Amino acid sequence: MADNRTVFLVNTFIAHTVLLLNNFSAVCEDKLADVHLRILRLEATTTLLESKLDSVARSRVEAGRASEEGTRTSSETLTA
Repeated sequence: MADNRTVFLVNTFIAHTVLLLNNFSAVCEDKLADVHLRILRLEATTTLLESKLDSVARSRVEAGRASEEGTRTSSETLTA
């Protein structure tokens, strides 16, 4: 009789532990999915920011070239 009770208690403990671990696993998976989405959004935002920064850098280089050409043209006009 004591053996049956021990087996029952062990089985009950195992069943409750399995339920606890399954719930814990589900919560962890949900949180991990949320973190994954946040990382994807962050990567997209970073890519967009990098392209904007590259665009600004290219604009400055082009503006510098245009300024140099304008200065050169003005100098040539003055010397001519």
